[in-house]
Amino acid sequence: MKRTAWTLGIAMICTAVLFFVFVGALKARRASRYSDAVESQISWMRELNTILKDVKDEAGAKAAIGKVEKLAEQARDASEGLKGLDPPKDREEDLKAEYELETRKVSRELQANLTRLKGVKGGKEVLKAFKRGAKRADDALKKKRNGTPAKPA
Repeated sequence: MKRTAWTLGIAMICTAVLFFVFVGALKARRASRYSDAVESQISWMRELNTILKDVKDEAGAKAAIGKVEKLAEQARDASEGLKGLDPPKDREEDLKAEYELETRKVSRELQANLTRLKGVKGGKEVLKAFKRGAKRADDALKKKRNGTPAKPA
């Protein structure tokens, strides 16, 4: 009888430990998913900045159009990944602090590049290309949600 009680006690302790490990793993996974989504956002913004920095004239603008359209589709996917994904409450402040500075820096740089592009010959076409790519991604996402296959780009 003592052995059964002892075994039952150990089993309950193990179950409790496994429960807390499982809950901790779920929280870590959620924080990781949020971090991955934010990092994906920052990544495409950095890449866009790299492309836009090279647009200094009409030839640079023409070279950037295809890259920008493709990147706009990736950006939409990254944005979709963040929808409905809030940081875990217990790590919210840490995660905000971790990404806020970098997000602001990249956003300011992007805004400066977009403003500069307006004065570059062919720059407006690059901006239109980004909008076209984003629209294609939106259309594909709507079709996916409605269950109809998307047309290839």
